[in-house]
Amino acid sequence: MRSPSAEEVRLLFSSAGDDRDPRVPAFVCLVAASGMRRGEAGALR
Repeated sequence: MRSPSAEEVRLLFSSAGDDRDPRVPAFVCLVAASGMRRGEAGALR
């Protein structure tokens, strides 16, 4: 496992902003800022 690079996170932010659901960019920001693992992020409600 490796952490994403800063460039990869930037690309993810820019592509998440194109989504019609405003929760997607908020979710991406939360996961990136908190350092959550994949399982933790998937278990959010």
